[in-house]
Amino acid sequence: MKRTIGILLAIFILQFAQAMNAPSDPQEAAAWYEKMDASISTYTSLQNKEEAIAKLGDYLSKLGAKPEYPDPRWRQAYLKAQAGLISIPGHAQYFANELERIRSEPNADQRKRAWVIRDTLSHIPSPETVSVLGNLLSDERDSPPPPRLGQDWVDDPSNAVLAALALSKIGLKDSPFPSRVNEKTPDLLPAAVIWWEKIKSGEREFSFAGTEISYRFKPDGTWDSGLLSEPPKTLTPSKREQSRLEHPKTAEEPESQWWPWCVAVVVAVVGCAGWIRRHK
Repeated sequence: MKRTIGILLAIFILQFAQAMNAPSDPQEAAAWYEKMDASISTYTSLQNKEEAIAKLGDYLSKLGAKPEYPDPRWRQAYLKAQAGLISIPGHAQYFANELERIRSEPNADQRKRAWVIRDTLSHIPSPETVSVLGNLLSDERDSPPPPRLGQDWVDDPSNAVLAALALSKIGLKDSPFPSRVNEKTPDLLPAAVIWWEKIKSGEREFSFAGTEISYRFKPDGTWDSGLLSEPPKTLTPSKREQSRLEHPKTAEEPESQWWPWCVAVVVAVVGCAGWIRRHK
């Protein structure tokens, strides 16, 4: 079964080289999006979770390759595939295992390695994905050899650099990376390593853009989640309180003591009434 899943994934990767495009005809496009929506729903509910992850990952990488696609249905399909993939436990670890499988192949196609890390994991914003990518930051086993004389192609960078690039694109809130980066961005990997050390140790929490949930790793590699802490609210003082703040009373300006006069008036009225009764 695992061999079958690997073959399917290899086919998906080769197909990825052909960009996904929706039909230009409105009716054909409507049918195309409807079919894709149904397929994503089917894959999300598959009993074979490895197959589900492989197929949803294929959709996610292709849809994520064109984030500015003009049709809103494209974005809706992307978000649905993303949510379906994140809902499956072990989604990121599956791709980590797939990376090891690719590495074991003789003369492995380096595009598969980049597809797993840069083109798929970068579209799965979850703490599980962050953990997998963080651990890959120290993986230099697939560093490309020095360019050869006459070489007219560029090798994909090491897994560590690909993981740093994926973290920069995964949608971290308060990201430590500049808005635009690539494999050759100076200090890309060191910035990722410094950030990951604080995240891994639990010194710092993290969250994803567009959500109100934060995560903090524990020493055993699992994580706690909760709502993002809000800053304390500043209460607006009433007009009377504001006036007191702006014009505080001093020792020479005591507050008016009106209650003794009230007491005196009451005593005088009572005394007058008693005098009238005695002299009737």
